Amino acid sequence: MPKFQKRSKIVTKAGHYDRPITIQANIGDPDRADNWVNYTSTLAHITSKKGNKQLNADQIYPIKHTTFFIRYRPSDSVNPSMRVLYRDQVFTILYVVVSEEAKTDTEIYTEEQQAKGSL
Repeated sequence: MPKFQKRSKIVTKAGHYDRPITIQANIGDPDRADNWVNYTSTLAHITSKKGNKQLNADQIYPIKHTTFFIRYRPSDSVNPSMRVLYRDQVFTILYVVVSEEAKTDTEIYTEEQQAKGSL
């Protein structure tokens, strides 16, 4: 018979989520800055995974990949058409993962285009 973990071992402690973030939804053209409205505000645990550089039209674009962990809420449906605001940074959502069985956390994988530069 398989041994299962207790629910207390699966559930993340509330103190783990310690950074305030805002998730915004787009109500129109994503290229217009005034079309973003606040969808929800919550606390998150944030981890930065890696950095990267892209060369586009003779410009260097540094990109940072960051994962936001938020407590699972069935009423919130976060999707890749949204974005995350943390302090003065804007993160584009790449994809969202919800743990299927436990439904304790929602993982939001994002990228931030940090700055535009030149060669």
